[in-house]
Amino acid sequence: MRSNPTAKQLRRKMKAHFHRLISFTALGMAPLWIPLKLIRYRGHFLDGVSRSLAILLREVPLRFAAQRAGIRLENPFLRFPGIEREPTRLVPGHWTSSHEQIEYPLLMALCALLKPRRIFEFGTFLGEATLMFARAAPEASITTINIPEYEEPTLGIGEKQRPELLRNQQIGSLFQGGPENRRINQILCDSATFDINGHENTYDFIWIDAGHSYENVKSDSKKALAMIRKNGYIFWHDFDAEQPGVTRALLEIASNRKLFWIARTSIVGFQNT
Repeated sequence: MRSNPTAKQLRRKMKAHFHRLISFTALGMAPLWIPLKLIRYRGHFLDGVSRSLAILLREVPLRFAAQRAGIRLENPFLRFPGIEREPTRLVPGHWTSSHEQIEYPLLMALCALLKPRRIFEFGTFLGEATLMFARAAPEASITTINIPEYEEPTLGIGEKQRPELLRNQQIGSLFQGGPENRRINQILCDSATFDINGHENTYDFIWIDAGHSYENVKSDSKKALAMIRKNGYIFWHDFDAEQPGVTRALLEIASNRKLFWIARTSIVGFQNT
């Protein structure tokens, strides 16, 4: 005997239909917005064509896939009230900018708003995000992990990421020697072989931006989910059509976790409620 759907289930179904309608409308209006994209790029005609095709062939299908997986698209100003008052001076008007211009200010504002005491970062690279977290949360201790010098990742790496394999002295170079360095614990280790014993239920804020292969993202995510404290947040970078390993992993994780996708970014989040 089938039970009648609850009001909450009906609302979720109606919301999913609404998002599908928006996506179909975007496709139907392609003859209008593609020329507008070309005008926006002006002297870079081929860049405009490439960007328009990327939206049509990759980004719209990714939105459909995210909706089917239950990943909610959310406005950060509604999800995190007060974020616009944080010292990064992030305001709603910034939401018309490119990903590169808004994602780091957004992360810094989120970190300042959430006031984590313990932060873990998968993927140090030069340490730009590490330093940003340290400045946004001046009372926090930060642990950041990066694969050592030119070591081949156990779980693979995309050719797009291969140039990001650095010499040891480059990893975290942006925060080394600065006043924030005393609060940063730097680990040189392949995250796939990192032993989380003693790190379980420890961190308030975890940032995942290391290896982008499907296997690596799944491994880092499994560890992060064990390491995050109750009410803590995990954020993933590069949920983007150009990063199939990241998107595939997060679409699978969404089958048993309530993930949300911050609008106009490639950042996906999870709160351990």
